[in-house]
Amino acid sequence: MTISRLLRPALAGACLLWAAASHAAGWPDKPVTIIVPSAAGGAADLTARTFAQYLGEKTGQTVIVEDRPGAGGIVGTNASKSAAPDGYTFLLSTNSTHSAN
Repeated sequence: MTISRLLRPALAGACLLWAAASHAAGWPDKPVTIIVPSAAGGAADLTARTFAQYLGEKTGQTVIVEDRPGAGGIVGTNASKSAAPDGYTFLLSTNSTHSAN
């Protein structure tokens, strides 16, 4: 085997990784929303706000924490399910929310 024959696949793989990294580098280019299906002031809310602050500092983008309590977490979970599937809305839930439903 010649060196060029070994080098071609490695070079092609490096180009693919570079292209994938440059494509993902644009996220986030608009505000990110974290939906918490419980009341403000609880453990899930505190975790979401801590993570939102960290994510905002790292990306330079606004991160919104939306508390959507009600119906044992169903209201907030449905809100995240109904959000646009664009990668800008996240659900931060707890085990108790999912086990109750």
